[in-house]
Amino acid sequence: MRKLKTVILAAGMGTRMKSDIPKCLHEILGHPMLYYVIEAARTCGSDEICVVIGHKGDLVRKAFEDQKDITFVVQAEQKGTGHAVMMAQDFIGEEDCDVMILFGDTPLVRGSVLQEMRHAHEKQRNAVTVLSAFLEDPTGYGRILRDDQNRFQGSVEHKDASVDELKIHEVNSGIYCFRNEALRYSLKRINNHNRQGEYYLPDTIKILLDNDEKAEALMTRDTSVVKGVNNRQQLLESQMILKHRINRGHMEEGVSIMDEYSILISPEAEIGRDTRIMPGTVIEGHTVIGSRCIVGPNAHLIDATLGDRVQIASSTVQNATVADDTIVPPYQWIKE
Repeated sequence: MRKLKTVILAAGMGTRMKSDIPKCLHEILGHPMLYYVIEAARTCGSDEICVVIGHKGDLVRKAFEDQKDITFVVQAEQKGTGHAVMMAQDFIGEEDCDVMILFGDTPLVRGSVLQEMRHAHEKQRNAVTVLSAFLEDPTGYGRILRDDQNRFQGSVEHKDASVDELKIHEVNSGIYCFRNEALRYSLKRINNHNRQGEYYLPDTIKILLDNDEKAEALMTRDTSVVKGVNNRQQLLESQMILKHRINRGHMEEGVSIMDEYSILISPEAEIGRDTRIMPGTVIEGHTVIGSRCIVGPNAHLIDATLGDRVQIASSTVQNATVADDTIVPPYQWIKE
């Protein structure tokens, strides 16, 4: 496949979070939202990743300082999504490649969906491919525009949409895959002649279509991947969705989860088959649990390793190993 560069836009202030912490650093299951977006980019095969930072960007850099393969660029003024991508033009360069655009506040994005989009983009030889979804409540999202033959005609921001356009339920996720040459051509030609006085990245679509380039909208069935986080309620909703994904994955591999709503399992945790996870259990970090264990109720594991057939209830294991066939008494704290 063609080389892929990914630009993640994470410069927003997130005023609705009512927080001193940059929005993309708010955590879900022990990781900043931005972590999940970066992992999705890696999963879909990104060769290079750039994060556009702005508000308290030094905190974002520090949170990912151990990941040397990430390039950071600064968007000092918030002038829209198109302007944010312009800040990454040195990173993008002029080589023959594809460029994917993601957002740092969409922690539910899946690498598998991005890979599907990337394949479609290459197969159809598009100048740009945008990921879309059908939402029952499209409020706040840009709308996908199509003609009478259902041909993709671009998108319009919610704030700039007409009454009829606001009735459209197919939304622009804000996730794009561009042919680099097409991206550079269109970025030079967008303007800020809109109600917000901003440079909108979706305007590149019309520019490319007017230049007889091929643009398509690929609708995903997994509507959760387009959900952004703008406030604390949406943060909780995203955590619940991600938690369900993780739990379902473990159950499909032979783990019994006795009460999905009262437990938390980190994305990195490994659990052997026929193990039972009891109510009130919290499993953090890169915890490894063997087979046929009974974990909980109310167990707390932090970067722990449990052998096979371990039983633990109402105790904590942190950075320590528990041998096979051990029964951990309640109210213990086992540390390395």
